[in-house]
Amino acid sequence: MIRKLIALVSVILISGISLLLMWSMVGTVEIADSDAMDTAKALYEDGKYPEAIQVYEQIASTGVRDSHVLYNLGNAYALNGDIGRAILNYERASEITPRDLDIRHNLALSRAEAGISSDLPAVNPLLEISILSKAWVSLNEISIIALATWIISGFLILIYLILSKKSLRKLIGALAVISLVITLGASITFAARIMSDNRAITSIVTKPNTFLQDNPYSESEGGFELPEGTRTQVIEQHGNWVLLTTLDQIIEGWAPEDAIESLAF
Repeated sequence: MIRKLIALVSVILISGISLLLMWSMVGTVEIADSDAMDTAKALYEDGKYPEAIQVYEQIASTGVRDSHVLYNLGNAYALNGDIGRAILNYERASEITPRDLDIRHNLALSRAEAGISSDLPAVNPLLEISILSKAWVSLNEISIIALATWIISGFLILIYLILSKKSLRKLIGALAVISLVITLGASITFAARIMSDNRAITSIVTKPNTFLQDNPYSESEGGFELPEGTRTQVIEQHGNWVLLTTLDQIIEGWAPEDAIESLAF
């Protein structure tokens, strides 16, 4: 009896800590100013795309993590002829709501217009898992799934230990195994996303005619040209130059720092 009581207290404590961690990961969400959104929308509908971009950028700069703001900003950039920043903001919007069909559609159209592949092959399992998961779930959703199934697994194991009826124990045991498998999968995916994002800064090429150079000392014509909207990783910086590699790590070279913008926002 004492053992079961200790197990119950342990599960309750772990669950409480897990819920606190979950809350801290989700964090607070800044709400976009409705007046500013109305202003930006009116400018957009009037075809005043540079002015609409300015207002949407101001909204985004306040710390608002709203996929609608980023999606509309991407649309304004696309119609203003800035395909690199259109892709940048569609990518950012997709990080928040990866299953949004409108964002997916416009991102695919913009990539096709820029002449870049929709999906580049990854060269290591962690990066592959990270890329695949980003198409379906956000980082917050993964963390919530992992923590929620961990809590559920704990309670199922506790119930399994308490029950004496064999048929029920068998059912609860099977459910606990399923829950633990989901927890493991979500945890691996979460770790892959964190590790791949921390290993190098993921960025988007936003400057036209970006040529990769062999060294960071002088900019010259020639070299491999990266189309606007290309997803890259920054692996080193030297002054105002950054060493970039494509996600498949086939192409590598130096480019001016102002030729890219980080996906982080």
